[in-house]
Amino acid sequence: KVTAMPVVYNKILYCGSNDGYVYALSAISGDLIWKTKLGSAILSSPAIAGGHIYIGDSNGKMSCLDLDKGNKIWEFISGASIESIPALSDNKVVFTSKDKNIYALDNKTGKKVWSFSSQKEIVSSPAIVDDYVYFGSKDANLYCLKLNDGLKKWSFTTEAPITTSPIVVSGCVYIGSGKKVYAIQ
Repeated sequence: KVTAMPVVYNKILYCGSNDGYVYALSAISGDLIWKTKLGSAILSSPAIAGGHIYIGDSNGKMSCLDLDKGNKIWEFISGASIESIPALSDNKVVFTSKDKNIYALDNKTGKKVWSFSSQKEIVSSPAIVDDYVYFGSKDANLYCLKLNDGLKKWSFTTEAPITTSPIVVSGCVYIGSGKKVYAIQ
């Protein structure tokens, strides 16, 4: 069962499944190109850049695979399920985990560059714009962190837990929380 949005890149469809596999299929014929077992259910969509696919699983593992053959390049273990889509910068993979943390990893080695803790679990996918990372938490806060070191620049408290992902347009951050959509400049 596939529960997350697939990604199509260069006529190849990439997706994770509840069976713990990442699949690469021809977007034209549907033929299997490769599949790689990560170990547990994959509940999030992958991110693709630089010949690699980055994807998290329900055991808290973030994996980097080679796009051509699906070979595992590195993996990093967080403390709980990863249900967010990773955000990518030139040299970092940033993702949230239900262990109440957001992580930034070196995209080549998988080594942790920084992490930041919120008061409750995080299911929101992060957004990277310029030198900042934006994400929401079930602690009802929208956070803005510096991309290079993970230090908090600001946070904004909403009226309800945040389970949606932010978008940033023309310097304004939009996020849904409860029955409202917030626009923060």
